This record gives sequence, structure tokens and C-alpha cells, in this order.
Amino acid sequence: MIEPLSGDLNRRCSIYSSKLLPNGKSDHLTERTPLWRCWCKVEVIGGSVYWDNVQTEESITHRIFVRYVKGKTRPQDLP
Repeated sequence: MIEPLSGDLNRRCSIYSSKLLPNGKSDHLTERTPLWRCWCKVEVIGGSVYWDNVQTEESITHRIFVRYVKGKTRPQDLP
């Protein structure tokens, strides 16, 4: 894997933290909290299998590179 150059970071992205919360109707709501915005590079690395418009397997489909996030200096600091 080759790390991208700064000119390759050509997409704006938002990083969110999400929580599943019960809503009292035997269902759940997804609460998303924005953490930060940054520049990134998105690379397609694979695909998924679909059957009748439903994804049938879990697989990695994209790789996202982020070079720098203000205030975050170690990988452990990221959510």
C-alpha cells in the first residue's frame, strides 16, 4: 500500500460517531454526531454481492486515506 501524496487528497469528508438508541417501539434510531471534517482520498478496492437489491455479504469495498486531523496525533485518539 502506497501512502497518497497531499495532492491526492481530493475529497472532502465528514467523520461521524454513531449510536443506536432504542425508540420504545421495538426498533431503534441512529444518532450521528459529527466529529470533524477533513480532506481524504477514497480508493475502491472491491465489491459486494447483491441479490434482489439486498447486500448478501459483508466485505470491505473502499479504503479511505486521511493524512492529518487537527488535534489528533495518535491513531488511538481516533474513534
